[in-house]
Amino acid sequence: MYLQSVRSGLHQAIETIPWSYLPTLVAPDILGNPVTRNDWFGHYAEWASYIGVFPLMFAFAPVALDLRNKYVRFYGVLGLLAILTAYQTPIGALLVAAKIPVLSTSALSRTIILFSFAASVLAGIGFEGVQLAWDKKQKRRIVALVLVFGAFFALLWLSISSGNILFLRAPSAEKLLVARRNLLLPSGLFILSSLYMLSGFVVGRRWRNLLTIAAVGVVVLDMLRFSGKWMPFDPPNYVYPEIPVMSYLSKQSGNWRVFGNLGNEALGTFGVYGVEGYDPLFITRYGKFVTASSNGVIGTPARSTVLFDKQGAYTKRLMDIMGVRYFFHSKGDGRNIWAFPFWKYPDSSGSPVYSDDHYEIYENIHALPRAYIAESYIVAVSDDDLIGRLLDPSMDLRNTVILEEDPNLTKHAGASTHASAEENQASIERYSPNEVTIITNAKQEAILFLSDAYYPGWNAYVNGQRTKIYRADYAFRAVVVPEGRSTVRFVYENWFL
Repeated sequence: MYLQSVRSGLHQAIETIPWSYLPTLVAPDILGNPVTRNDWFGHYAEWASYIGVFPLMFAFAPVALDLRNKYVRFYGVLGLLAILTAYQTPIGALLVAAKIPVLSTSALSRTIILFSFAASVLAGIGFEGVQLAWDKKQKRRIVALVLVFGAFFALLWLSISSGNILFLRAPSAEKLLVARRNLLLPSGLFILSSLYMLSGFVVGRRWRNLLTIAAVGVVVLDMLRFSGKWMPFDPPNYVYPEIPVMSYLSKQSGNWRVFGNLGNEALGTFGVYGVEGYDPLFITRYGKFVTASSNGVIGTPARSTVLFDKQGAYTKRLMDIMGVRYFFHSKGDGRNIWAFPFWKYPDSSGSPVYSDDHYEIYENIHALPRAYIAESYIVAVSDDDLIGRLLDPSMDLRNTVILEEDPNLTKHAGASTHASAEENQASIERYSPNEVTIITNAKQEAILFLSDAYYPGWNAYVNGQRTKIYRADYAFRAVVVPEGRSTVRFVYENWFL
């Protein structure tokens, strides 16, 4: 899947974390929080690495206590490498230059999750290690750990008092106030953690157990607080509202596709098929197909987003090919440039088939069926030739499929027994993510076209016999079907190519 995607060929480190973001390891909201709308620097969701003040201090405890432990060494090295990779260091440039899959084609900042994981494991080891240090009277090491963290917090408070947060200058007194307020709770947690670590040397075992239970409780409350701000949850009816227009599409669209200013994130939720969306690993071939909507020329696909040019010269043509039967239009979009201009195609859209106070649905009567039989085919000599023929308005795509290799049909274009589209029938009986079943009735050996993306993981069976899947109309699927009635099954079976 990765090799089939656009992302696999884009070797560039698009994002690393600046070192001025380091204070968020102990105070995640010191630079504000996007949920409360007072953040002013950083990428909160991508750069977050906070595991709690208590756990972070425990994570450093095993380093000070027992470097001979193989787990301490392993996770210590992993955490250090994650920091050096996620933050702005020469390592990022080396990874990109080496073209290491995944690491060199995504945001390097995301490797910070490995630091959070490694630090969490070390925190578990250190939590036990501190209690062993109490029994062994290893007070000096714990005091040193507390002093190091204390110095870091003192540095943060000193920098805030001078109008900075370490190496980052606050843009206003208001932002500085946010930083000061959001450092109070982490500072309090540091004091509690320090008292816990040091008190174990002076109290008895019973009090140690009670303090340990209290420490775990503090960590739980702190992480619940942080996770609630990092990824807040909303009531389901806010995220998936029941609105009449989507209810209409859910009931009416069937296997047809929908196009408009709503991505597959919304359509998929309501069981409606679309043609756009966000996907870091979308298929390169489909991405190139999408670029041709602008001017008929194959271009470079976007990095992560599949979007058709709403004003493209060939967008309507591609919508027809993919079986886009319905155009979704928000009345608030009016006739602006970001809306698909369905009004330019009155011969295919006409009056709305649905309308309410906010939305309209137009039916594209020229949309080709999602699956159909064509007796004629053309073999293109190149991608440019294929796209050129595909977008040629004189090309009857309902009766002609453009392939990249010859299936050697017994009868094809020009045959005297050439049947009409109405005489050949194809009906989708089952449509699921991993299987599509189509019943066909062909007057002669012909091509069955399915406007689903061509992808090497699929197998096809005609009447139970395995058959070849051809890439058709640049990015879709086709198989040869015999004369008469047949059952065609497309099944995704190759999970490990």
